[in-house]
Amino acid sequence: MSAVKQVVDRGHSIASVATRLDITTRSLYAWVKKYGSDSSANKIQSDAQSEIRRFTLPVHGQYMLLTVIKISVP
Repeated sequence: MSAVKQVVDRGHSIASVATRLDITTRSLYAWVKKYGSDSSANKIQSDAQSEIRRFTLPVHGQYMLLTVIKISVP
């Protein structure tokens, strides 16, 4: 969501971003509320990214994603 990032990360006003992208300010306010830095959707995404980082391993300057297999033992 480029529009939300322009408001949240770069500090542009909602009015200026909405005008520039030819969208309503009402829509942009709703998107910022839903997808902004304080939103629950952003928290879920951030938690998922943290979980993925837990299973990455630096190898020769690159990162490999470790595959974890969970085996149920009776």
